[in-house]
Amino acid sequence: MDREFTTILEESPVEAERRITRDAKVQMGLADRADKKKLRLIELLFFRYSYFRVIATLV
Repeated sequence: MDREFTTILEESPVEAERRITRDAKVQMGLADRADKKKLRLIELLFFRYSYFRVIATLV
C-alpha cells in the first residue's frame, strides 16, 4: 500500500481578511519513492468553513 505525504517547506505571508489563507511551497510524493515533487499549495476560503486547495508546479 502506498502512503502519500505532504511536507511544508516554506510558507509565504498572506494578507489578513483575504480569501487566500495559505501560500506555501510543499514537497509531495509517495513515502517509498525517492522522486518527491516540489509544488506550490494555495489554500482558499471558499465558504464560511469550507476550504479549497490548489496545487501548482513551481516556476
